[in-house]
Amino acid sequence: MPDDHFTAPMGHLLPVHEEIRQTQNAHLKAWNEGDAETYVRYVARDLIGFDVTGDLADHARPYASLVALYAAGYKPTFQYRDRVLRVYGDTVATTAYLVGDMHQPDGSVIEGVFRYSEVRVKMDGVWKLVQYHLSPLNV
Repeated sequence: MPDDHFTAPMGHLLPVHEEIRQTQNAHLKAWNEGDAETYVRYVARDLIGFDVTGDLADHARPYASLVALYAAGYKPTFQYRDRVLRVYGDTVATTAYLVGDMHQPDGSVIEGVFRYSEVRVKMDGVWKLVQYHLSPLNV
């Protein structure tokens, strides 16, 4: 069963939902694999959001900074759970859980289930991340 709730009559995802889902999957895969080049392709320069530490980001992390972060030992391993999309023309809002862990350069590991939300806007044919929120789920 698909991990979002919009399906066509035959049980398949609607085309725009499938396109967005594939973009999100490719973006998450790039994040998990440290593929900075692919990762930045899906991010708007004026990205805003809250990361897992609660820090506010008011711009996208530069490519060189991402490369250095992964070289220092950063290694996330996440997958989506219970992803829900809402499409409004060239804008999509998504909520989901991210399940997995983040190995930090200092050797510590942040693991568990995280609340995740994002907004993407289609720019030049690409669904770019413009806003996100990532926070631990404390239960």
